Amino acid sequence: MHHEIPIDPRTLPYSERRFEIKRLLNEFLHRGGFPEIILYPSADVTVLLQSYFDDIIFRDIVTRHGVRNPALFKDLAIFCISNIARPHTYNSLRKLFSGFETISTDAIIRYLSYLEDAFLLISIRHYDDSLKKQMNKPRKLYCIDPGMMNAVSFRFSEDTGPLFENLVFIQLHRTGHEIYYWQDERGREVDFVIKTGLKSFEVIQVSMDISDPKTRERKMKGLLSAMAHFGVPEGLILTSDLFEEEMVSGKTIRYRPLWYWLLTGGEGDDMPSKKI
Repeated sequence: MHHEIPIDPRTLPYSERRFEIKRLLNEFLHRGGFPEIILYPSADVTVLLQSYFDDIIFRDIVTRHGVRNPALFKDLAIFCISNIARPHTYNSLRKLFSGFETISTDAIIRYLSYLEDAFLLISIRHYDDSLKKQMNKPRKLYCIDPGMMNAVSFRFSEDTGPLFENLVFIQLHRTGHEIYYWQDERGREVDFVIKTGLKSFEVIQVSMDISDPKTRERKMKGLLSAMAHFGVPEGLILTSDLFEEEMVSGKTIRYRPLWYWLLTGGEGDDMPSKKI
């Protein structure tokens, strides 16, 4: 965001500025970060972002690559943006669209590569020591801008959970991390595995609202399974507003608000636990 807010990680959890910071974060989640959106706050965000989307689809991709079925290609892009962070395979996408048009798996692979080359979508793989197994596992897609997600995606509710997870991905991506997701044999999943070097890992879960006991248990089990698998002593759960820390089976689980994590990069974790 184009706002300068002086911060001190030691006092930020208790600062009155946190209310302004959370307001700006919410604004970014819904409007995104394209320059014209920020410079002209009175602009019709939906109309402007939809025009950006059409420009990317038709001018930057369809015309450049000679896509033979522009309507199907656009539908595929909208579907992917509407299903951010959900695992998919090329074959599952082919089957989804084969009821409407004859399309090959190779065409799906090409179409998704066009969307990634245009920096509209970015995919991450399931982590595995075997590159062959990585390639055979479903991938997840993320969108480069949350405002674009809101303007283009087809949604039935105001669920902002995917926006939260997508923003965490954007931050990890822009700082150059090697990013994966991971799932164990029992289906317990961790949203992000961050790999540094050959054998250094971090594991992160994202949950806007952790108050539901079932959600908390699911996120906790996925995180603990990943921590055991990757041999890391600490794990992080990013939420909307929770400062907390607990020990589970000898492992440290930190809960931090997304806004705090974005501003501090994880610094200041000696802060006392506090829900604000």
